[in-house]
Amino acid sequence: MGFFLLVLGGVLGAILTWLYFDSIRSGKGQGIISTARAGGSSASPDAEIARLQQQVSECGAARQSLESEIQGLRRVREENEALTREIEALRADGAHSNGADDLPQLVEPMAGEPDDLTAIKGIGKVLDGKLKKLGFTTFKQIAELTPDQQSRVDEVLNFRGRIEREEWVEQAQSLVAQKSG
Repeated sequence: MGFFLLVLGGVLGAILTWLYFDSIRSGKGQGIISTARAGGSSASPDAEIARLQQQVSECGAARQSLESEIQGLRRVREENEALTREIEALRADGAHSNGADDLPQLVEPMAGEPDDLTAIKGIGKVLDGKLKKLGFTTFKQIAELTPDQQSRVDEVLNFRGRIEREEWVEQAQSLVAQKSG
């Protein structure tokens, strides 16, 4: 039995070898080899080269597109960094001056000791400084604000109705009444 299998294997090997070399001699073997290399594709070598060149070209175009997008993102980052530096510089300037250096004086400050305007809800230390720069130093002045004066302060400080919304006049009137009574 072992001898039979040995002979059968030899015969099959000889047949396969003959078929392989016969296909190479006739020019069909190259197709078999290139089909195996191309992953089963039956395209000619020239078509395969053209396909690969197309893929390389597409990759190059995609790379250029990505590089241009990266450059755009770098420009945006640089602009953001510049704006951040500018904002920090403005904040630093505002911390030194309370932002009140460029405000016009709207009314004459009242004589005597100024009131702590931060007692009015909605007025903090920075806003207190700005109001004093405008000439408003006492609760009485805030309590007596006319609608025209309110509009002017709104315009100068860009409040958009904040004085009325936060009821500064009413709060100031209450503080004046507490102070005098």
